[in-house]
Amino acid sequence: MNLPYIKIGHGTEILLAFHGIGQDFSAFEDFAITFQEQYTTLLFDLPFHGQNQCTPPYKSFSKEALALCIEAILKQEQIERFSLVGFSMGGRFALSIANSFAPRLNQLILIAPDGIKEHPLFLFATCCKVTRFLFRKVIFHPSLLAKGSSLLVRLKLLNPSIQRFSLSTLNTEAKKHQIFNAWISFRKLKYEKSLIRQLNDNAVEVSIHIGRFDKLLPLKKVKSFHNQLNNSHLTLLSSGHTRMIEQTTLYYFNITHKSP
Repeated sequence: MNLPYIKIGHGTEILLAFHGIGQDFSAFEDFAITFQEQYTTLLFDLPFHGQNQCTPPYKSFSKEALALCIEAILKQEQIERFSLVGFSMGGRFALSIANSFAPRLNQLILIAPDGIKEHPLFLFATCCKVTRFLFRKVIFHPSLLAKGSSLLVRLKLLNPSIQRFSLSTLNTEAKKHQIFNAWISFRKLKYEKSLIRQLNDNAVEVSIHIGRFDKLLPLKKVKSFHNQLNNSHLTLLSSGHTRMIEQTTLYYFNITHKSP
């Protein structure tokens, strides 16, 4: 696995940042610049995004492969302890890395994170060769995609706002390939039950930020995870899904600039 990154800031705390699907490292650029005195932030391009245009493997990346990649980066940058932040699909990377490096972790920041509680449609689309074949057929045929999503809305298996969001993010061939590759390849990078114990045993501070108007990753997806942690803070922000990094940056800025 390859994870190119840029580095912003000169703070003593090291932060590894993972963006969402359809973005690149610049999704966290404002966050990194805003808190450059506190953090030295490594901003990654996920596979199939930004400068990380790898050949589609049509198979999943393993937790072990990701851990080896991160270990090499930590060694190269001479990093011993660090924190993680992940938004949406990037939450899968943050959760998987936390599974592998909990004893070296200071803080885990999850922003509308994917990978904690799977959506049934994601599970169906990625679970086996047959459903992955069907997923590919649907996503690359506009009429099938429109008719299929409308049927799911009528069956109340899909929220209308999610349908609109999905169709808008699949409006070019490049975006379709990107999303298909990401769904298939990232499906095994997610929350594991052992993570709760590891985070608690290592006293890792966990901050979870959810959008009040976010239909993609609502509060109910993370409540059980949050409730099982000894040191977890859950924040509900007045935002939909797409502006969650911006609103989280503003939230932390307001906290750090409060009048005494």
